[in-house]
Amino acid sequence: MVADATAANDNGGGIILATLAVLWAPTVIILISFFGLLQFKLLFSSLAVIASNRKGGWVWGKVQPLLSDLVNSLEASLGPASKFTPTLTHILLVGVAVTLLVTSERTRVLSAPRTKAASSK
Repeated sequence: MVADATAANDNGGGIILATLAVLWAPTVIILISFFGLLQFKLLFSSLAVIASNRKGGWVWGKVQPLLSDLVNSLEASLGPASKFTPTLTHILLVGVAVTLLVTSERTRVLSAPRTKAASSK
């Protein structure tokens, strides 16, 4: 009877951890999305400043028009880089993308065939 109670407690701990993971996962994904969008805002603003720089060598003369076109297309869809602020819609869309990436990677890893070397470890 004591062994049954110990086994139930061990299994209950796993259930509690799984429940906590399920409850906290959306919050963690939204936080990851928010901080990812802040990084994107910094990158977007930096690219806009760098693309506007006309000085440089012959390599910069080849790269600058491509970078300028990239910034122009981003500004056409998102607005000026200096005024870009992520909205809740942006955060949720990035959260969905992060969830799909994590799920597809987990599915790929779980469906990969196991080799004898990997199963003996």
